[in-house]
Amino acid sequence: MSAIGNKKIDNYIDDVCSRVKNKKVHKLIKVELLCHFDDIIEDCLDKGMSKDDAIKQAILQMGSSEVIGDDLNKLWFVTFSNNRYISFLWNVHIGFCSKKFSYELFGILSKSFR
Repeated sequence: MSAIGNKKIDNYIDDVCSRVKNKKVHKLIKVELLCHFDDIIEDCLDKGMSKDDAIKQAILQMGSSEVIGDDLNKLWFVTFSNNRYISFLWNVHIGFCSKKFSYELFGILSKSFR
């Protein structure tokens, strides 16, 4: 089950990104969060939850979009202002959290660092 296109998840991710001032990393953040949502939802579905309950559980498990957005804003400000290679390594790490997003993330990364 893919979290892509679910309105509740889209709203959550949009709220996270609205708190991150560095717009260059919004695509990376979206891919990372979708990867996490997909993993959580898949686990919940495997445990017999309905799709709606799995989505609710995933949002609950991810935590506050405000807190995550504020923390990511701090991370990306420090990372990009100090060393672009640190951010590159962090981004590559994200790509391994889910095979289905690895290729999409790699494409975004290659455009981000040109």
